[in-house]
Amino acid sequence: MDELSEIRKRVKRVFELRFIDLKPDALTYLANYLKGRSLEDMKEFSGKLVDKLIEKKVDDRPIDLEILKTCLKKDADKKIVFEVVDVENWNSEASAGDIQKFSSFDALRARFANIKSRVEATNLVSIELLYSRTNVVVTVLGMFFQEKNGKYCIEDDTGCLKLKIGTVEFGDGVFFEGGIYEFRGLYNSGVLQLESVRIPRLKPEPRVSIDPNVWSKNDCIVVLSDVWLDTPAVLKMIYKILDGFTHMSPYAFIFCGDFLSPENQHCSLSLSKKGFEHLSNVFRQFKEAYTNTQFIFVPSLHDFPESEVLPRDEVPFKEIYFSDFSNVQFTSNPAKIQCRDQTVVVCRDDIVESICRNAIKIPSETNQLVPAFCQTILSQRHFSPLPIHISPKLLHQDQCFQLCPLPDVLILADRFQSFSFSNSDCTILNPGSFSRSDFEFFVYYTSSRVAEASSCT
Repeated sequence: MDELSEIRKRVKRVFELRFIDLKPDALTYLANYLKGRSLEDMKEFSGKLVDKLIEKKVDDRPIDLEILKTCLKKDADKKIVFEVVDVENWNSEASAGDIQKFSSFDALRARFANIKSRVEATNLVSIELLYSRTNVVVTVLGMFFQEKNGKYCIEDDTGCLKLKIGTVEFGDGVFFEGGIYEFRGLYNSGVLQLESVRIPRLKPEPRVSIDPNVWSKNDCIVVLSDVWLDTPAVLKMIYKILDGFTHMSPYAFIFCGDFLSPENQHCSLSLSKKGFEHLSNVFRQFKEAYTNTQFIFVPSLHDFPESEVLPRDEVPFKEIYFSDFSNVQFTSNPAKIQCRDQTVVVCRDDIVESICRNAIKIPSETNQLVPAFCQTILSQRHFSPLPIHISPKLLHQDQCFQLCPLPDVLILADRFQSFSFSNSDCTILNPGSFSRSDFEFFVYYTSSRVAEASSCT
């Protein structure tokens, strides 16, 4: 079989698995487009292309050459695109199904499938294969749970296995209920005598070539969280920050909730309206200086209208106070932002504390907690990986929290102390609480991909 035929076969398979067909001329065109790439790169690109077709709700089946070329052109023009994607438009296979039938089991199964398909280890044994064995040392990829009787077990997509925990060697990371880990121990009669646990090692994602001409040296994204608009000192500091950046206007400002101080959240509508009205007046004083800057607002669970589960919708004040600002966007929590060649995912939730509170093992040294937490989040490919009953979510939208593929930047706006973490795949940053601190925030430089902590005094 020649190279082009092999590529056609592989690409066709990726599309068929997502119930999308390509017309023959479109398939041939795409195969030629991908010629010369590695197999992993082809698979990754084809998967993203399918995601885009689903996201844009293309109804033409099969996909013809014209639609394909339009989609590929948008990908080629990606460096000039700014787009905010809320949860309603988040690309998802699950949303195409019957959301009434989507259960917590389906959500957890999807989380496990994501890790299983990416895990690097080749010596893993599924639970169902253990039933015919005895007195053997094995490594199992499983989701960790505590039963009602207080004992622990692990589950995979084939069965459940009880754990006997004595002296256990824990690898680097944070270990909590609902997490997916590699468990090693002696299996005998339906019980795994646990010896060691570690976070799963995943296959590296394909490297994307970086165009150095997309960003200038000073291009940046400024991130603030816990921006209490009912507090005069906060509004004063926002004015000061906007005034300070006029000499080199950032690419974007991202403001995360809470947008009211805790003591005033009981009368959230009236004070929220007043707070955003004051903020719009501040913005108007700098309107000409920031014509090329995007302003994005991501709410917390406590912002109006208050919610008990994520994802949640945007706060409804855009048309009231910012209708004349084309560069102001109110979006959902979480949200995805396409900034030229970089993807930024933002979530406002107190995830660090929640995970540590439900953990059976965390690093003993405080300075080790941040890298351990970030490595764990990346290993789970999910930025809110606690079980649904601990961290409630709309089940059919749990995929919005998955990190597949990894974004360039993950902003976890958390009340926990500010931090940044970076590896070759992803930068994770938490700006901390603007209003509870000395007005701390983060500046992320898009060219160097470096995040710097800052404050306003």
